[in-house]
Formats: sequence, structure tokens, C-alpha cells
Amino acid sequence: MSTAQTPRIDLAPRIDLAIIGAQKSATTAMQYYLHAHPEVELPLGELACFESPDYEQGRVAQQITWQNPARDKLYGIKRPTIFCDMLAIDRLKDHAPDCKLIMVCRDPVARFMSAYFHLMNSGKLPVMDINKAIDGIFTGSYLSRYAPGLSLLRNGIYHPALAHITARYGADALFAVSHARISTQFDTVMQELCAFLDISHVPAAATQEKREKNRGSYDYRRAAFLKLPNALKYKYSRDRTRKEFRTSPIARFAGGALSRTFSMAPFTRPIAPETVMNDDARALLKAYYAPDRTRLMQDFAEIVYW
Repeated sequence: MSTAQTPRIDLAPRIDLAIIGAQKSATTAMQYYLHAHPEVELPLGELACFESPDYEQGRVAQQITWQNPARDKLYGIKRPTIFCDMLAIDRLKDHAPDCKLIMVCRDPVARFMSAYFHLMNSGKLPVMDINKAIDGIFTGSYLSRYAPGLSLLRNGIYHPALAHITARYGADALFAVSHARISTQFDTVMQELCAFLDISHVPAAATQEKREKNRGSYDYRRAAFLKLPNALKYKYSRDRTRKEFRTSPIARFAGGALSRTFSMAPFTRPIAPETVMNDDARALLKAYYAPDRTRLMQDFAEIVYW
């Protein structure tokens, strides 16, 4: 009696493409587009397996398993903060020397603002007025008290990462685009991305709903009410680089129900993005990012719009 063979899962899984950054720069919209593409297998969510301590724990083989292995598909991962971890980038290069990298660069001040509220909503930072937090970052003890705040600044520095990637992989292996173009010319950018990956272009209309849902939330009240749901849904271990869902389905269900409830009135008080940050806070961030912008204008001017 013959038995059906199951597809082999390689212990050193092939990776053809990686969306590497930057966080809060529309990388999820790009991920959903490629996830739905018939010539690509790109799982939703993020994989931190090339970062420490995940890498040392053998999580590359644990996390990267393709559901439908096929020779005629491209296989990819997304981790929109890996670009500023040069050791992780080198590990990816050693694992997948022909991998193509995709990066979206956003105005670092706007990215900081969006990421700040994202971290508050995730329960990683305390609910605090952003202007007070920025003042504390530059003149106080905010960063020493709230370590996740370090990523707020670090993830808006692009030039060292882009320079390292082009030196390590070659310029032809990097697709770098501005957030401004993603926002205003999404389908055109997807055509360019498909050409870069050497796959057929598929119209991007199907991703529009996700693009709208994934827009940033600027809402202190919502962030305050999301603390309890996040504590129920997620756990964060010092042995991992990112949070994980709790094993209890009851806790996850309760947390999800509360999240949906607390995302509605009267638990919300949204703020218009243009009024979130005052002039002093904006000036501090602009001055901080000015040297990086100067270097970008010298080597990667096509992505600079701020």
C-alpha cells in the first residue's frame, strides 16, 4: 500500500525576501499585498528569529515553516525593526545570501509619533502626553525609566542601516521607497516591487481595506483602557524579543473582547495627528534627526521627502 508523501520542511528554510522596516511606515500594507500574491508565500505577523536571544534559541527553524512548499514561489518574512540590528541583518545574509530586502522610510518625526502611540496601545510605555515624554527623553530620565522608548529614537535613524545593507548585500538587493510614495502611489509602488522581485503584478485594490484599518491611532484614553486587555492577551518574557499570546484561550478571548469594547466610545478620544505634537517637541526631534537626513541626502536622496 502506498502512502501519500507530505511536503518536506527544510531545517534551513529558504528565504527569498524580507520586509525589514521601518516600523509604522506602511510595511503591513506591503505585507498584505505580498501575502495575497499567488507567487509569494509571506506569513502575516512578524518573525524575530534572527535577533538575540531568539536566534541563539534556534527559532529560525522553529518559526519559519512554509505551509505550501513549491519551487515556483518566493518565500518571505517581515520584521519591521530588524534593519537597525546589523547583527541580525548579517545573520539573515549568512542564512539567505540571495535574499532581497524591502524597506520603507518615513519622516522620522511622524514615525516617532505613530510608534509612540503604538507602544502605549501595546502597554509597553506608560500613558503620558507625548510632549512631556519627548521633553523627558532629551532633558530628563525617561529613557532610563522606560527602556522600550529607546526604539522610538533608534528606529528613525536610516542611513547606517541602508549603508550597511548596500555594502553587505549590494545595492541591487535593496528595494527602498518612501512612505510618501506608499501613501499616494501604492499600486505604482507595488508594480515596481513586483518588477524588483521578478514576479507578475497583481492590482492592489484588495489590500485597501487593511491599509485603512492599520492607520495609526492617536488616542490617550484608548491607550489607558487597553492596558487590561493587553495584560490578558499577551505575555512578555525576558527570553524573547517580542510579546507572545498567552496560552489560555479564555484569557485571549476575554482580552480580545475587552479590546474591541475599549476601542469604541466612550472609551476613546481621538486626537488629530497634526495637533498631537507641539512646536518645541517637534523641534527637538528634527534637530536629533537632522544629521541622518543630511547623510541620506548624499547617498539615498530618492527616499527623503521630509
